[in-house]
Amino acid sequence: MAEFVVPLVEAFGPQAIVTQCGVDHHHADPLAHMLTTMDLYPELWATLGTLADEYCDGRWVALGGGGYNPCVAPPRAWALLAHRMVGNTPADPLPERWREIARRLGCDEPARTWTEDTAPAAEPERDRQAAIHAGEAITRSRLCLSPFWPELG
Repeated sequence: MAEFVVPLVEAFGPQAIVTQCGVDHHHADPLAHMLTTMDLYPELWATLGTLADEYCDGRWVALGGGGYNPCVAPPRAWALLAHRMVGNTPADPLPERWREIARRLGCDEPARTWTEDTAPAAEPERDRQAAIHAGEAITRSRLCLSPFWPELG
């Protein structure tokens, strides 16, 4: 985020920020095979909110998106986003009503806090490949955008 998105926003100077706030990159998502944990989301939402405040007078449109394991990430990540959008900090632990709804939806042992998460065990080759792919994605994005904003090159 700090390496690419922040400089892009600074270079572009948008009038509004529109984000797709899916959580496909959470490690428990069955499709993406990425390694992020719940701790990422408050940091991500705070950074995006700060950018919107600093560069766009707070104009930020946050759209929902992917995330296919409702027992792990999407509901809590999006609730944290909603809290951030209205300037609220949710209290831990999660309300028991929240946990009861999760149980009714088939979640065996719902999280007790907003960011509770068991990170995947380290697997050196998988972790190395994930880092390579992330770096390649940033490089490709820089190449695509640098003709418009040379400072990103």
